[in-house]
Amino acid sequence: DGALLAFVGGKNGSSQIYIRRLGQLQAAPLAGTGGAQSPFFSPDGQWLAFYADSKLKKVSVTGGAAVTLGDAPGVLGGAWGDDGNIVFNTRAGLQRIASAGGQAEPLTKLGKGEVVQCFPQVLPGAKALLFTSHTSISRFDDANIVVQPLPADTPKVVVRGGYHGQYVASGHIVYIHDGTLFAVP
Repeated sequence: DGALLAFVGGKNGSSQIYIRRLGQLQAAPLAGTGGAQSPFFSPDGQWLAFYADSKLKKVSVTGGAAVTLGDAPGVLGGAWGDDGNIVFNTRAGLQRIASAGGQAEPLTKLGKGEVVQCFPQVLPGAKALLFTSHTSISRFDDANIVVQPLPADTPKVVVRGGYHGQYVASGHIVYIHDGTLFAVP
């Protein structure tokens, strides 16, 4: 709902998630999130999923023990869909795992020349997936933003030359290219 901010911060050489309610001046560390990277919220805003120690984990925004959901060697974004599944990147493509944990299943495969699929977003209704596809692990300005209908169907490039695309309620995709934020219908 936009009332809570979550970010990764470092202290004494270690990172963890900090949260700050917009009505408060100070951020507070979230216990159990040591080594955290790339946090993202559940659709109801009650949980944060994150990567740590090559695992995908989740923790309540009110605190408590972090729960390991499964192995996750990638750290380039994740998305918690309104269908109760989490999508995350791996070296072989994107995978999906239930937010309660369990066995992850492949959702996409790397295409010819691709070396990474990352920064996924599960679109409303969990009927499609938006993600960045690239032939290199650097210089994401040359990447493509792809939509993949679900269940598995033919992926379609919707933006060439950008990364970290996100669908917004106005019907636009916002993305980054050369340090600038763009929007396209």
